[in-house]
Amino acid sequence: MKRWFIVSLLILAALLLISPGIVGHLAERAIEEQIDFAEARDPQLAVDTTRFERGWFTSAGQYRVPITDPDLAELALALSDSAPEPGITPVLLIDTQLDHGLLPFGAIGRDAGSLLPAIASGLSTLQLELAPGRAVELPGRLFSRLGISGAARFHYQLPAGRREANGISANWASADIYVVSSTDGKALRAD
Repeated sequence: MKRWFIVSLLILAALLLISPGIVGHLAERAIEEQIDFAEARDPQLAVDTTRFERGWFTSAGQYRVPITDPDLAELALALSDSAPEPGITPVLLIDTQLDHGLLPFGAIGRDAGSLLPAIASGLSTLQLELAPGRAVELPGRLFSRLGISGAARFHYQLPAGRREANGISANWASADIYVVSSTDGKALRAD
């Protein structure tokens, strides 16, 4: 009886210690698939993975999304108190830290961290790159969760704020934006 109990505990411990590496690889593949799906859905969207460092319990990545819409690019530049540079397209930089594993131990000390089983849960911050080496932080944080079933949940927390630059001002109230994607990625719901 004691032998089976000890063997069961060893198998469980091995599973909990080995699973983060396997799940981390699955999370990286799932992110690549979501990016490919988004790019196929919107031909103007181009997401470039600058770096992805896969660790055992946590991973970190940076993604670049050029802002190709001229009106949105002009507004972003105006509010960043920067003059546009000829030939330079502003770029949205998304820095993400992922916690992965059947029990994501890396999430224990993080805001909104959870030990619920998932392929990955992440925290992303945003910056606007105006020119190489020149970036401005954007307000808010994005919490994401890719469930074991493949469904994804996103929660963007935006605190109230105000910015004024180049004669243009913007005020906004605090907001919480929730987006849920179905397992196949074909259905989106936003609140």
